[in-house]
Amino acid sequence: MDWIVKILPLIISLILPFLKNWLDNLKEKKKNSSEKISNDLKNSEEYIEGNKIIISQLTKDRIAKKLFDNEEINHDEMEFFLKYRDADFWVKKYLKIKYRVVVVRDEAGNITGFQSNYTLLKKVSGILMYIFSMVVFALPYLFFKQYSIEIQKTIEAQVYLITAEIVLFPIFFLFIGVVILIENGKNRDGADFVEYFKENARLI
Repeated sequence: MDWIVKILPLIISLILPFLKNWLDNLKEKKKNSSEKISNDLKNSEEYIEGNKIIISQLTKDRIAKKLFDNEEINHDEMEFFLKYRDADFWVKKYLKIKYRVVVVRDEAGNITGFQSNYTLLKKVSGILMYIFSMVVFALPYLFFKQYSIEIQKTIEAQVYLITAEIVLFPIFFLFIGVVILIENGKNRDGADFVEYFKENARLI
């Protein structure tokens, strides 16, 4: 029984990355309904009409949000993606990782592309932090006999606050490990988008 307790944290730390990828793959893409298509056509007309007159940046941003039916996009991003085929496809992918990439602009302030901010230092530090968190989480279970004795001592001494701290300590580091894993995944998704966009995006 003791060996099961000892290897359980190791199994958990190895399964977490695969579990995250599996959950991500379960997310289904939303299908456009006829009502959504008609709304897009109406918003496109508003966009065309709006560009015939001088309008404020706020109004332009609102038009962009309505055109792509998303609150995260702004006018500059809309203008950039409308130059490419399958603009809807690229916008959906971009908005998922918007804050994980660096927007590149020209001297006039127009968007010209994207760069990944997922540097080698971030990759290495992320991996090391994840390993550290999982090791700290696993330690009490690797020495489970002594760990359970310490818990029993605090219960007998009726110092329940310390009991709670001892029990929650490894769980806290498990939580940190999961957060780091998710953040690393999002940063990697951002880097993948930049490369995929450079290789596959085609101008109209």
